[in-house]
Amino acid sequence: MHPIRPALAGAAALAIALTPVGALASTSSRTADVAGADSGTNVCGLDKVWLQESVQGDRFEIHGGRLALRRTAQPAIDRLARTLIRDHTKSLGETKALMMKLGVPIPAGTTHAQAWELEELSEVGSRAFRHDYAELEVADHHDDIDMARHEANLGCNAEVKQMAADEIPVLQHHLALAKAALAANPHE
Repeated sequence: MHPIRPALAGAAALAIALTPVGALASTSSRTADVAGADSGTNVCGLDKVWLQESVQGDRFEIHGGRLALRRTAQPAIDRLARTLIRDHTKSLGETKALMMKLGVPIPAGTTHAQAWELEELSEVGSRAFRHDYAELEVADHHDDIDMARHEANLGCNAEVKQMAADEIPVLQHHLALAKAALAANPHE
């Protein structure tokens, strides 16, 4: 087994565990967030966290896609990477525009865990890269879909909820491409 695989899985689990979404899990926390929503914009903590994590996730996908295009020309990985770059570049622009409109701070860069994952991917061999990149994208898009559904169902701001709902089919398409890339690049 390649040492990066358990490390990436552990990093993904750690990133999820450290993500400030614990307050998003219960209805009572949501009620508290609604009560503390910004006046005039009706943006609660759930909305802010989802928007900020979306921006960081978009940047992660763009950087990862560019890395994949530099590292391999395998058709399934190429298709996945190009699609992620295109769709997440569009999403990044739209999300940042909405954040500016709503007065939500825009984070710089990716999370530390995302930066580490990209660094780890950049250090593995070509064959391991193809598999590990596809595997990471499958796991990441499962998480992204769950978070978008959570925001769409429990968010406070109608525009943010609609943005999350609109992203779900796009993320599901990305997941299908990532699964195809993983099938085309099985474990060594």
